[in-house]
Amino acid sequence: MRFFITFLIMWNVGFAANFQGYEFNDISVRCPTAGKKAPQVTRVEVVRILSNGGGIENFDYGQTRSYQEHNDDEFKIVTLVCGYGGGSRDFATYGGAPSKILATREIDTNRDGIVDGFLTLWDVGGKITGTQFFYQSPSVDGSGSKNVTIFIP
Repeated sequence: MRFFITFLIMWNVGFAANFQGYEFNDISVRCPTAGKKAPQVTRVEVVRILSNGGGIENFDYGQTRSYQEHNDDEFKIVTLVCGYGGGSRDFATYGGAPSKILATREIDTNRDGIVDGFLTLWDVGGKITGTQFFYQSPSVDGSGSKNVTIFIP
């Protein structure tokens, strides 16, 4: 039986000078629990944008655009993948330019020792503004991939 559990992630990392500790802190994540094996990728989404100009903007599930202006060199995006994708297999672009992975955090929603998903911190600073962020995560089991596109003014 698959069920959903909300898991509050409390993990501090310090990449952006003005946001030390906020990249993955207090993100409420809903992913299906994995069971006994690594699940296929079932969902990807943008969960947070951080920038000096726009501050911290949390995204609701299904939100397709940012409502703040994030237009400076300190500009990060946190993505979620439910299932076993994540990390170096993932791909993201902002304004058509590849984005760099700064950190990845495993998610174990029911604390059974099996990874249920991943949060990834992307650096998109200094790139074109007023355009799209595209994120794709392929399943490690070869069952396909999921992607999401958001508009950031």
